[in-house]
Amino acid sequence: MPEPGNAPPSDNRVLVKLRSSNALRAADPRAGLRPLFDTPRPAGAFGVDAEAQWYVAELRDGGATPWDGAHARVADQLGIAESDVVFAEPDLLQHYEADDEAGVPSDGLGAAPDCQRYPQDPSHRKAVGPNTFAWHLGDDYTQLGSARDAVPFDGRRTRIAHVDTGYYPAHPALPEHVLAELAYNFVEDRPGAEDPNGRALIDNSGHGTGTLGILAGGKVPRGAAGALPETGETYLGGAPHADVVPLRIADSVVLWRTSALARAIDYAVAKGCDVMTMSMGGVPTRVWEEAIDRAYEAGLVFCAAAGNHYGALPPRTLVYPARYSRVIAVCGAMADGRPYADLEWKEMEGSFGPDSAMGGAIAAYTPNIPWSLFRCDGIRLNGAGTSSATPQVAAAAALWYERYKAVLPRDWQRVEAVASIQRLMSPRWSISCWCC
Repeated sequence: MPEPGNAPPSDNRVLVKLRSSNALRAADPRAGLRPLFDTPRPAGAFGVDAEAQWYVAELRDGGATPWDGAHARVADQLGIAESDVVFAEPDLLQHYEADDEAGVPSDGLGAAPDCQRYPQDPSHRKAVGPNTFAWHLGDDYTQLGSARDAVPFDGRRTRIAHVDTGYYPAHPALPEHVLAELAYNFVEDRPGAEDPNGRALIDNSGHGTGTLGILAGGKVPRGAAGALPETGETYLGGAPHADVVPLRIADSVVLWRTSALARAIDYAVAKGCDVMTMSMGGVPTRVWEEAIDRAYEAGLVFCAAAGNHYGALPPRTLVYPARYSRVIAVCGAMADGRPYADLEWKEMEGSFGPDSAMGGAIAAYTPNIPWSLFRCDGIRLNGAGTSSATPQVAAAAALWYERYKAVLPRDWQRVEAVASIQRLMSPRWSISCWCC
């Protein structure tokens, strides 16, 4: 059977949680049953059963929908006892309403990338910031610029897992501490997380490069941002001195596998990551919920995009995993401090709500955020969507972890410490002063 991230789309592919037994060890090999995770699930404080593990299987008989396949006589098709099956769900191709700031229009037919260094978009009058590079980092906004200057990184640096479509390693503003030896591609199940050239008409190559720059981008070369004043000594990212582990889970920010994110979360925990940022989202699954619980116990704070929509088109409420209670949902705020919402029907805006899910939400600035261009040496200034907001919050969490790492326990308590600060600040819709 192909590796979990490498199989062709199929409604017959399921994720199944099974108890260990002699029958399981003798399962029908035609099902291609294999463990989902590289490491066994330990028993934990949240009731994880160490005797039950997640597997990927390609069933012979599916159904009209992916969920029909997950309920299509799983035990019989695997050749095991029904009592061994704890839970089954489809390995969905998740769909996300993509941001419009991927940085490279579709070039899957070999066209040259669009390397124009667009200025801020004036159509969102309330979202136009000062005509200075990375205005969102300033003391009148997130204060991330002052915070990063006040937090020296030493010893074992705080480590951020960056979950996206990969990254462009030749960009001149690449983060200074990318741990390329730990980067992993869960699409093709191999080391490395480089974003390949666009290969299809519907493609979001460059999305990961853009979010990585906002998270931890290095010093911007002269002229990279067009006609703005000197930028040669300015860091692009909110936490440029943190260690970063790029994890590629999708060819496109629009479609990606349930199993890919579950494996990425597991991998980030195993590699000792402190923070995870993800500017994507989809529908909830049991395997994500359990993976997030394990990350929470390990002390990893997870920041995920709230999602985007156009007018009345869904999703108008938080997408998953942002909607889980142990994940910080990142919404958007515009330059004048108003929510990134209630815009003209043709404009993309951020998702939020329902009220019951907003206790774990906070906002950062968007649109008109600097966006590193894929396969180019420049930066455009009109990045948008909650994709641009999410890395700012992850950077703030990383700075706070780094500042207090000597006294923070490496378990769920430090996640709660970050969350308690976030809960106090969420009514302000901004991360200002979080790290200061």
